[in-house]
Amino acid sequence: MPDEGFEPPTFGLQNRCTTTVLIRHRITLNIYSSKLYLRQQLKEKCMIKNIAALFVAVCLCMSNAQAQQNPPRPINDCQNLAPHGFPLANVPGGSLICRNGYVLLHDNRVRLASWVAYTLHAPQTLACLPRQDAFDADQSLPLNGRSDPSDYRRSGYDMGHLAPNADMSWDALVQRESFLMSNMAPQLPGLNRGLWRELEAAIRSWAYASNGSVTIYTGSIYAPGDPAIGRGVVVPRGFYKIVINNQNGETLAFLFPHTANLPGDIAGVQSTVAEIEQYTGVMFPVPDNKNMRRPIWNSNGRALLAARQAQCRR
Repeated sequence: MPDEGFEPPTFGLQNRCTTTVLIRHRITLNIYSSKLYLRQQLKEKCMIKNIAALFVAVCLCMSNAQAQQNPPRPINDCQNLAPHGFPLANVPGGSLICRNGYVLLHDNRVRLASWVAYTLHAPQTLACLPRQDAFDADQSLPLNGRSDPSDYRRSGYDMGHLAPNADMSWDALVQRESFLMSNMAPQLPGLNRGLWRELEAAIRSWAYASNGSVTIYTGSIYAPGDPAIGRGVVVPRGFYKIVINNQNGETLAFLFPHTANLPGDIAGVQSTVAEIEQYTGVMFPVPDNKNMRRPIWNSNGRALLAARQAQCRR
């Protein structure tokens, strides 16, 4: 009989069991680590795929935006947009650009349009296209003579339309071209969203009431060397609009100082064509007396709004 306390030999069985447990533990850890590694690799692959897809999408969007920007039309195609003729201006190295809804002379020295001309017909005031804020640099202009939306960033100025979007919303391409930066000028928000906008609305009501059309000349008053924003976009000293009733030749003119929150109504900024020519150095072809200050035509914005709502419900 074995003595008490005698332990039979295990012949290495305990060691073998311990070793087996350790091996199994290591295998489990390796499998777990492998799973973590595979999951990490999968996440990284998915992330790379997502980044690649995003990059492709951005490139496609940029390509589409560039593809949608048509080159300017032959200048003779814009004669109907300015039936009384193009304004005459001394702009060295300027770019005369014909678009589908307007024609302009761009002063590349200051990255602004000297003048913009277009004709608004009564049926076009009943357009129903929603506004699309597709601001884009005009690729037809030289790189060192054009503005870009980034020039306006944190400047305190709006990208103010010269030929307004609301006058161009009767056709998708025409509307999109109204957002080209060659049709923009730095405007204080209080002016752009105030009296300037009020005059734009009045012009649409005059076009609607005319049962015909009105022709508009509009632009900025500036001088090379004036203060600028961004990469040299000059801030205008003022703005102007000249409106011609094509049925009877009567002409109205308006001259805006570049001041926010101008008091009163558009009668307070009424001027003459002769005065605008004096400030701008541009000669405007109008059928009326350039020194005459005619009574401002009646406008009925409610009638236009009702007609437009009826048209857009169809």
